[in-house]
Amino acid sequence: MNRKETLQRFEELTKTYLDELEKMDLQELTQKPADDEWSLGQMYLHLIHSALTMQLQSIKVCHEQQEGVVLISGEKTEAGIQVFAQGSFPPIKIHVPPTNQYTPPQPTTKEELVLGLKNVLDRMRKWGK
Repeated sequence: MNRKETLQRFEELTKTYLDELEKMDLQELTQKPADDEWSLGQMYLHLIHSALTMQLQSIKVCHEQQEGVVLISGEKTEAGIQVFAQGSFPPIKIHVPPTNQYTPPQPTTKEELVLGLKNVLDRMRKWGK
């Protein structure tokens, strides 16, 4: 998949997330299925934060890398190979112990999530060029 196709798929996926977000109110977004599980709002914040601090940072590193200079080395793990082959993470629940460092806070407004997704999309569009 080339850069243009990747950006188009990312825009479509972001639109889906925004459309689904529009259907919910803040109470629904902050409702947790169980005490030790995240709400949908926390999941949105996790996706936004991960995109901004991990995926987009990786794009930046690759973009700034000089020809012939390897800043990151290594091989994909077996799990990484499977994710790339499938084109997505496996459809399983992932559970990590709650920590202040890892567990996202509850969103304070729906607008916070909308702006976060739009920020990710804007930054992705800049790299897409």
